[in-house]
Amino acid sequence: WADFCSAHFSFVSFAFSRFSSAADFKSSMFPYGASFRGVWFCTEVEFNSVEFGRVEFVSTSFKGVVNFTSVVFGAESTFLNAEFAEGGVFAAARFKVHVPDFRGAKLHEANEWHGAIWPSAPRNRVSAQQQIYAYERLKAEMERLKKYDDEQFFYSKELRAKRALIVDYTAAWYLNFLYEILSSYGQSVARP
Repeated sequence: WADFCSAHFSFVSFAFSRFSSAADFKSSMFPYGASFRGVWFCTEVEFNSVEFGRVEFVSTSFKGVVNFTSVVFGAESTFLNAEFAEGGVFAAARFKVHVPDFRGAKLHEANEWHGAIWPSAPRNRVSAQQQIYAYERLKAEMERLKKYDDEQFFYSKELRAKRALIVDYTAAWYLNFLYEILSSYGQSVARP
């Protein structure tokens, strides 16, 4: 059993490690980055209340439930080709700057997103394009899982990011802006 509770790391790489028993990183800090590339977590893993800088979970296998409850993702978080065999809990997670990249990942239907805080609207074309790719992937995964409310939520975030790619104050820009203001991209009951 690996117990890293409340540990403080500068930069750390667990790349291609195998955790055959439970791993607990609860309340740890990774301010300068962490790599979990190719790691196998054979049972449950706790990242509850962790603070990450840049973190990569590229090709990581979560064979048990992984708990990211109340985690702060302070920079880029990459889950490319990761596998969530029994689900992941991202309840109350905070993505400060970047939308997590789940392209190629296999998400379980038990993944939980309630209370997650997503980054604000992009301010430039580069971050807008990154957000679009990330939200498109999450939207497609929610559609596959038949989670239509989550699909609509991620679609609204994708539309908001697309506005940064449209030339300001053109007809398309105004239509996107009005769609947000008048109905929160179709999500508001108060503003139909």
